[in-house]
Order: sequence, then structure tokens, then C-alpha cells
Amino acid sequence: MTATTTASVRTADTTQPLDVLIARVQACDVSDMDSERLRDTTTRVRQLERSLAGLTARIGQRASELSSLGSGPDANEALRGGGEVSAKTARSEARRSKAATTLPKIGDALSSGETSAEHVDAVADALSGLSDDEAANFAEGQDELCADAKRLPPEVFRKKAKALAERARGDHGRKTAKQQREASEFKSWTGRDGMGHFRGSLDSERFAAFVGAIDRQTASMANDSVGGPEPLRKDSNLAAAALCELVASANGGRRRTHISLVVDHDTTTTGRHDHSVCETSDGRPINPDAADRLACDAVIQKVLLDTRGLPIDVGRKYRTATDAQWVALTAIYSTCGMCDRSIEWCQAHHIIEWAPTRHSPGGPTDLDNLVPLCSHCHHLAHEGGYTLKLLPDRTLEVHRPDGTLWQQHRPDRLPDRGRRPHHN
Repeated sequence: MTATTTASVRTADTTQPLDVLIARVQACDVSDMDSERLRDTTTRVRQLERSLAGLTARIGQRASELSSLGSGPDANEALRGGGEVSAKTARSEARRSKAATTLPKIGDALSSGETSAEHVDAVADALSGLSDDEAANFAEGQDELCADAKRLPPEVFRKKAKALAERARGDHGRKTAKQQREASEFKSWTGRDGMGHFRGSLDSERFAAFVGAIDRQTASMANDSVGGPEPLRKDSNLAAAALCELVASANGGRRRTHISLVVDHDTTTTGRHDHSVCETSDGRPINPDAADRLACDAVIQKVLLDTRGLPIDVGRKYRTATDAQWVALTAIYSTCGMCDRSIEWCQAHHIIEWAPTRHSPGGPTDLDNLVPLCSHCHHLAHEGGYTLKLLPDRTLEVHRPDGTLWQQHRPDRLPDRGRRPHHN
């Protein structure tokens, strides 16, 4: 047997499991599955996708090794193959393989299906712009980061990876904030249709102020029109009118910037630490230096998560959560209590339903009986038959209609930084 023949046989032996897997996946029939089996099958498919993404990362790593020896193309070219994927996809996969090389445990977690390609992409993004020494410092925290990747949803994990990169730089986000501000831009032009167009990008601080101002003006204009001959609807057209009103009134004098920030007590009193929380109410990170600057000319509202400060416990006097209670909830959560959808899309849900029933006198509108839920999860809790239990440490237990535990979830803004939903 020649060397070429031996290599061909070895390659066939190695790839044969993939051929078998492809055949079995193609033969998988979902036409007779009920909703429970569809959910279970989807879970297995996601795990398979993760394992395949891990294999792709290992292919990229091996291609990089061979390329460094002059024995083949680089990872970008190798992963593109014969044009099976776009150059953009191949570049993304190559970045993922490089991140898995820098943090091997993250790559192993991806291959085993314990985490997703989105988590590894978050690591790759965090690594971008780091020097070799900074990347080495970043890699020293891979044990903690790997554990976070296994338990946190991608959006929350991305914040952890960015925070670790800031620690690796040793500047607590100052360089990132400076880069974002320098990269901010605004461009405008008139199209052939005669319409004026503009686009731009802003750093986190100014973007929060910009969007917040438009949202408040839009809501104000809609509310002021109620009862009038032509009530206004909150939509993108009204938002454009709100922007124009704000610009037109800008010459009337300087106005205080309105940004809602969530900052933990230790950061405000003693400075940045490894688990600092310093972000806008919708989860965008803000440099602590910027928070200090904004506090020089700001209305500061203290949020206490008990009955000693704001009236966050109102018993059964009101059914709807008060504004103070909602502020308190956003200080605890940046996402839905059951999933990773932004809290901006959520409503306050009573764990024990407010309305009395034959079996219950009704629950109070108190913070320890409230949790933010997005529309989808809210439907699961009411019409879907799922039951929720909020433990004293705000761990939310979600039980299926048959009574079995489906998941446990902790809000990401509590000191332990939250847990990824644990599914049974």
C-alpha cells in the first residue's frame, strides 16, 4: 500500500463518523413529533451545533499550525474550502479558532457542547485590540470565564468577557471608552428621493442620552395628544418628529443630560473592582470615570431593595407595580427573569397572582412578589400552565405544567453576577 493510499484510508476512517452523522440527521423525521419532543429535539440539535462549531474551531487551529510550517493555506482559506461558505463566515470561524487557541478550555467547552459559538465569539471580540501581554493576562482568567460561559446566556457573558479584557488592560475600560468616543461619527446626505438621510454611531454614554431623550419626547408627545382630535401613536414617524423638536429647542438653553445608570455601592464609594456594576439601565457598560463626571451635575436617586427607602412594598393597595418598584427591578435585572430578552421588553409579574381566587387571597404588590417577564415568558406563566417560585435569594424556579422543574434563574445584576438558566 502506497503512502498516498494509506493517507486516504486514514482520512476516510476519521471522517466516516461525520458521514454517518450527516445521514442520520437527514433521516430525522419531525412530522409526528409533539411539542415536548420538538423541544427535546431542538435541545439536542443545539448541542450538536455547538459540537460541530467546536470541530470547525479545531480545523482552523490545525490549519494555522500547518500554515505556520508552510504546509498549507491559513485558517481563513482552509475554512472557506471550495467556496462552501462566504469569506465573512470563514473569517468569523477563523477568529473563533484563534480564541479557542488562546483559551483552550473555552474551545473544549464548545466541542463538548457545554457552551455555544456565540460565547466563543464574545471571547474573540474581547481579545481584539489586546496586546500579546494583555492577551496573556486575559487568558489567566479562563477558568472563571469558562465557568461563566457554561452558565450565562451569551448577552450577559459578553459583558463578563469585556470586563475581563478591561482588567487585562488594567484601565477599567478607559481605553475602550476613549476608542468609542473617537470612533463616534455622524453623516448626513440628501437622497435622490429628496429625503434627508443620516446615520452614525456613538459611544455608550452619549448613545444612552440620545436614545433616552428621543424616547421621552416621543412618549410626551403621544401622551399630550390623548383626547385631542388626532391622537398620536408612538412609532418611528413620531420618534422622528420628537428628534426634530429636541433639535429645534436645543438653542433655548443648556439642559441636564438624563441618563439612568445602575452602579453598585462599592464602585461609587471605593472605586472599580472585579465585579463592578456600572452600566445604563438597558445594560450598556459605562466607564466609572464617566459615571463620576455625570454625577457632578445629576439628580441621584437612591434605590434600596427593602422597605427602608423608596416605597417598593405597597401590599394590596395597588395592582400595578409602582414607578419606584420598577426602578428597583431594573437595578436587579437587565433581562427577563426567565430568559435573556432585555428588561425594556418586560412587565412586572406577580409570583402569587394579585387577584384573589378560591385557593388564594391574592398576592401583594411587593418587590419579593414581583419579577420582570417578557411577553413570551409572561404567557407561559399565565396561559402556558408554568408555575414560578421566587426564593429568598431571588432564584426563580420555573416548573412545567406537569410539576417538574424546568429551570432555575438568577438575575444578573446581583452580587454573584447571576446564573445561566439551568434546565432539567
